[in-house]
Amino acid sequence: MVCVRELEKQPVEKVMEAVRVCTAFTGHLYEHETRLISVAASLRTSLSDNVRDMFPREHNPEDRSINRELTIRNLVLYNKCRVYWTDRLDRHLDYRVSRGKKVILVFQHKIWLSAHLGQDKHCVIPQDIIGEALDSLNLLFPQNNTDTEKFLRKRGQRFYSLGYCGRDRRLSLADYPHWGHKIEKLIDVFEGPRSGIWRFLPRHDRFDLMESANFWIATAAALLAFVGFILGLMSIVYAKWSYDVGVKSMVISEESLELTRLQYQLSLAQACSDPNEARLLPDFCSAEE
Repeated sequence: MVCVRELEKQPVEKVMEAVRVCTAFTGHLYEHETRLISVAASLRTSLSDNVRDMFPREHNPEDRSINRELTIRNLVLYNKCRVYWTDRLDRHLDYRVSRGKKVILVFQHKIWLSAHLGQDKHCVIPQDIIGEALDSLNLLFPQNNTDTEKFLRKRGQRFYSLGYCGRDRRLSLADYPHWGHKIEKLIDVFEGPRSGIWRFLPRHDRFDLMESANFWIATAAALLAFVGFILGLMSIVYAKWSYDVGVKSMVISEESLELTRLQYQLSLAQACSDPNEARLLPDFCSAEE
């Protein structure tokens, strides 16, 4: 890729052309070129200084430790954030809520940043900004993380294989003077309430008594409801089985009663057929006759 040299003493036409070339790789810097050229011409400042103005230090971030679990993949999974890839470095890590959807913009050209790291004499973008942008990508897309690798592969991004580009994963907010305020916002989102079923599950990165109590109460209620459902189902099955057994018992009882009646009639007929015994049973045998 082409990178622009410092052009503070060059004609305005050359500065315009240089900005157009740089815009193809840093994204939408062209819309700022008129302002940059007018400032450079009037104040004789370098183009690099004007580009730096696009990445102001919002504040001096406190030396706050960053949770190593803070990754884009986890923000998407636990907080239902959406990732939009951008070509504009100045929009990197912008966060907004649009129509109820939490959106994070991420600069996708990590290889461009890596290629221009250390090119302080030839690149229009200051080296501290390039380095910090790389650090922010290393922070949110860490190496040796299978979940992050799968996340990027699924979305067609291949910069995971670039590694840390000779840098470390920095876990202190003080290391991000330009993007610290944006990272701090992502920290607040990550440490805030989770979305979906994850809000009911205990968090392994910190202990919250209320969240844990809610989880176990909900789990106990669900378990009791499940046990109640199983017991109710078993009661229905048992009642059906008892009914079937009762019906069969009734049929057997009726058949037994009929058999007893037939046996009685047979015994009576046999007794009355004998004249001697018939005289002993006048009431029964006379009726039989």
